[in-house]
Amino acid sequence: RALAIREGVNGKPDAALGDTLNNFAGLYVKQGRYDEAEALFTRARAFYQNSPGDHRTEIASVDTNLGEFSMHRGRFSEAEKFLKQALSSREQIYGKMHSETAQTLASLGYFYLTIGQYGQAEQAYTQAVSIGERTLGANHPDLAVLYGYLAILYHHQNKYPAAEALYQRVLTIKEAALGPDNPSIAGTLNNLADLYRMQARFPEAERLFKRSLAITEKSLGPNHPDVGLMLANLGDVYRGEGRYAEAAQSFAGALSIDLQSFGEQHPESLRVLVLTGSANLAQSKFPEAEALYKRALAGQQKIFGPDHPTIAVTLQQLAMVSLGQNDLAAAETYFRQELAMQEKLGQSSPHYASGLVALTLLLHEKGEERDALSYSRRAVTILAADTAPLTEDAIQGRAEAYGIHLGMLNVATEKAIEPAAALAREALATAQLSVQSSAAAAIQQTGLRFAAGNDALAALVRERQDLAVARGGLDRALLAALSKIPAESGSAAAVRKQIADNEKRQNEIAARLDKEFPDYAALSRAQSMTAEEIQPLLSADEAIVLFAVGIGESYVFAITSEAVGWK
Repeated sequence: RALAIREGVNGKPDAALGDTLNNFAGLYVKQGRYDEAEALFTRARAFYQNSPGDHRTEIASVDTNLGEFSMHRGRFSEAEKFLKQALSSREQIYGKMHSETAQTLASLGYFYLTIGQYGQAEQAYTQAVSIGERTLGANHPDLAVLYGYLAILYHHQNKYPAAEALYQRVLTIKEAALGPDNPSIAGTLNNLADLYRMQARFPEAERLFKRSLAITEKSLGPNHPDVGLMLANLGDVYRGEGRYAEAAQSFAGALSIDLQSFGEQHPESLRVLVLTGSANLAQSKFPEAEALYKRALAGQQKIFGPDHPTIAVTLQQLAMVSLGQNDLAAAETYFRQELAMQEKLGQSSPHYASGLVALTLLLHEKGEERDALSYSRRAVTILAADTAPLTEDAIQGRAEAYGIHLGMLNVATEKAIEPAAALAREALATAQLSVQSSAAAAIQQTGLRFAAGNDALAALVRERQDLAVARGGLDRALLAALSKIPAESGSAAAVRKQIADNEKRQNEIAARLDKEFPDYAALSRAQSMTAEEIQPLLSADEAIVLFAVGIGESYVFAITSEAVGWK
């Protein structure tokens, strides 16, 4: 009705038509009516451009909205163009040291954060914070918002101490200015609690999640979707602590709210269905877990299509349920479906390797040792080729995979599936990888300390680490794009290109390290020596003995100048 009035009578529009068009477009964005929103944004911009007077402020506002809209649609070149136009306009209108300029820089920083360009995001955010500190005063709530943006960036980069300090600063400012129970504090509490959860600081995370939950329930009511989100977060903390019954209860509360708010065919409802299933699986409540996972699988296939990455995760969980119920045939079917999907998606990641390892164990349980060895071998090949910096979880996962492969090689030797000499040499290489993975991680962390310097090695190590962290953010961005209803194909394609560029650059850096800094490269990446390389180094009265710990078994290797043996 407002738009009809603003458009006027006899072709003479009201002077406030641009504002109405801009606001109306924002409503359409929230409703997912993107084509209609874009048409209104474009009309608003044209109206301001063709109206008499100085409308640079209004055009900058529309450009900001168009930038955020284009980013959401995966049109990243357009998004950057509009946001930079808005920044340039506001710098001309207000000057570089103004809060409006700082807010536009923050929008540009969020754009770079979304596409995984963390260096440019940090530059924009720190510039915005610097402006805010000079123009707003040390305890202004708007400055707290800028600090919060920078904290989220550090959170994404796994820079936990820096993120924590900023989140704490945001809380201090907001509590002093707005009171300890102001609704705007709930989001910061939630973010800080999630930071603690990621560091396994569960008691601190639980305390903050509960406080955030109480504030949100009081301000929005007990059935608001934000309450459901926080209940799910709290359930994740309980799950991390092994308090599975409490986790299931918290997830069930979140699921009830989500089903009421969104219905079952919604990404958030489906996510919480999977979480609730996981809590039941951890308690060996297999029928309950199976029912939840099957509901989630049906919904994922319906709204995302048959090849969405989240479906692979659900299939793997259903396989674990089937194993718990001793239904090996069903478990194998689910595992093979998961792997087929991963292969179709072009996966060669450690997560894909974990699926191969799971199928290895299943086939071993069925006595199909030749096939088990084949899958185990594929998993180890993928892990050995992965050059990404190692996290604690990655080290543990690799050690388990190498240990399982040693077991498969041992079984293959006992059953004479392949020549014993070749299996012994492969086992020796695998044992070295098992021992070296944790040592290589330590060397990588040492290398990161060098990254504070400015020489060529430090720059490469620092860039490689930043790329590895950015890759995690891009994976999340891809999953988010694919999880929209309908899926944002343009956005997904753009993120996939960013991932390809990231991998290409990581490979270029790895090649440079190999060529220019071979000593560092050799130390930081686990590589095995063959028996043929080791034996010439030994005299007739010398031997090398190597111990390797597998899954439920340990192995010892002996290498002399003439022979290789293991048991």
